[in-house]
Amino acid sequence: MPNVKTIRYCLACLLLGGVLLGCELVSTAATKPAVVSGYVEEIVSPSGFVVSGARVLCGEDTRLATLQGDETLLKPFKLEMVRVGMHVEVTGQWDGKANEMQAARIVLTESKTNGKTVGSAVIERTPILKETADGWTGIIRADGRNLRIVSASKVEFPAPGKHKQAAPAGAAQPLSSLDQIGPNVLVSYRGREMADGSVKVEWAAFKRNEVSQAEQDMREADKPKIVAPNYAMHKAGVLKMEDPDRVFHIVPDEYLQRRATEIGMALVPAFQKALPDSDPTKIQFRFYVVEEGKKTGLRTSPDGLVLVPAKLVGALENEAQLAAVISIAVAGIEQKAAYRLGARFDLLNGAEAAAAATGAVVPGIDMVVGIFAYRNAKQYLRTLTEQLGRLELEYLLQAGWDMRQAPRAMKLAYGKRRTEAPNDKDEPLLSGYLTGEITNHYTDVDYSKLRVNENDYQKLLAAVGGSRR
Repeated sequence: MPNVKTIRYCLACLLLGGVLLGCELVSTAATKPAVVSGYVEEIVSPSGFVVSGARVLCGEDTRLATLQGDETLLKPFKLEMVRVGMHVEVTGQWDGKANEMQAARIVLTESKTNGKTVGSAVIERTPILKETADGWTGIIRADGRNLRIVSASKVEFPAPGKHKQAAPAGAAQPLSSLDQIGPNVLVSYRGREMADGSVKVEWAAFKRNEVSQAEQDMREADKPKIVAPNYAMHKAGVLKMEDPDRVFHIVPDEYLQRRATEIGMALVPAFQKALPDSDPTKIQFRFYVVEEGKKTGLRTSPDGLVLVPAKLVGALENEAQLAAVISIAVAGIEQKAAYRLGARFDLLNGAEAAAAATGAVVPGIDMVVGIFAYRNAKQYLRTLTEQLGRLELEYLLQAGWDMRQAPRAMKLAYGKRRTEAPNDKDEPLLSGYLTGEITNHYTDVDYSKLRVNENDYQKLLAAVGGSRR
């Protein structure tokens, strides 16, 4: 496996509002050339849109850039070409004082591979499928999406005994029974995304969820030693990781810790909580609020530990927002984000990439995935981030929280201020992507039945030394 600190950094990018570093751009500098990259947060008709906190202005000279082979093609840009939640890269002149970008060129950079939507996720609900004379049809809910299986879909399950090694040509077998799939089974898929956010599947493969030795080693390496707080004496607890630099003090407030655990456990998928303790895929989730100076980023470990900085609790406004930032951490652990990132760095070479592109099982990662077909690590990181964002919203809804608080939570927790022009190395805040998902794919939700709990949150704010009243 690669350097553990590298994995932790990339995982932090996933959990800090996804790919963090979204900024409120503040400067008095003169207009200068710049590049801003991020998710569209708002359409400001008729002139432009908001991305990464900056207003993008489009005019007659603005061009849409597309890549055809090795050639970049330019055509007139129209505002209807973008939508909220879409990832874009804008080149133009940035006015720091006005916080505006006059766009010269816009590139739509949605996370697709060769025009196809691909993904891999742990199934969390029982699929609704039926077998017909022409093949399987129905819905698999996974990856925060409805995967639509049609009769033309190629649906496979690895041959017995082949699931731990790269499958030779022809080893995968057509799905023969619904007993082979269900919660706690891995699905990898390729298809086309539809207007409602579902994916019309061309190919899907399933594999039993297992814990490989490499994954178990990663879990064991990050197991902490914990000394519980003394609530009666108001004495902080101590949580010490193997890394000597990773020592955290647990806030000695019993209500705060109990409530963080209640909120966190309500977000854990039902199938995961129902697994017996003897099942190696069972994750023992634990949630602690810790003191960590001015940092607001959650920390996690693959064995189920979620550390919530007290500073983060103080930055938010209600329990729904706290649930939102914890939810993305739960999703990251459930979907093995740290292990997948490690395997991504360790295994991406020609042979394994070729195997993955054909749907073979890649040695070491122990998952049937097409993810290695992605062209670069940044695109993969963003794709994984978007997966966790979709699951964040799904977990919130299932637990009864108002998902509309999620984009606001990401901005409060991880939005930054700076005094320099944006550039193409900046990573976008996930709030725009979440806004797009809510706007486009949750139109039938009755929000009157969902909780925010602003009043109850005052007690948590008091526990970390802050109040918004």
